[in-house]
Amino acid sequence: RETGLDDDPFVTLLFANKNLEIIEPDENDYVVYAERVGYGGLRTGFQDGDLMLYIIGSTSDNGHIQYDQLSFCLFTSGRWPAMDPGYSNLTGDFLEVEGHNTIVVDGVGQNVRGTGSLSQIVDSQLYGQFSGSAPNAYMDADEKGKLTIPKLTQFDRHAIMMNHVDRPY
Repeated sequence: RETGLDDDPFVTLLFANKNLEIIEPDENDYVVYAERVGYGGLRTGFQDGDLMLYIIGSTSDNGHIQYDQLSFCLFTSGRWPAMDPGYSNLTGDFLEVEGHNTIVVDGVGQNVRGTGSLSQIVDSQLYGQFSGSAPNAYMDADEKGKLTIPKLTQFDRHAIMMNHVDRPY
């Protein structure tokens, strides 16, 4: 990397470790769990024809968090037949639950962010599974107008992929 700006404090901040090694993903790592942000992914590999299914737990209410608890995305054969377009959907519902593929309860989408959870159940070459829960993403207002009354007692979603290698389903 030759920028001519090696003494610039901003460049030093951006490239704190100038000798950072790029690590290629492990071809045998079929289940990926980003616990800190609540994302789980199940995949068959990194090739064009591979399949990927991921589920969003949205375990935090900080930063760029949307009403997308337990939404999911599916990529197969170079296409996204199921996706969560979020802020970039085509309907204009960028900040609303309609921009995600979650459920609607009594005509109302999620109205509380960051209450979901996601846990990895199984990680093997033949079978991968995540389980998520987000019942507190749907709340009713109390007499003071605060969202404190749960609409649901349970909202669970499971992502399962069988037989990662030969014929995934």
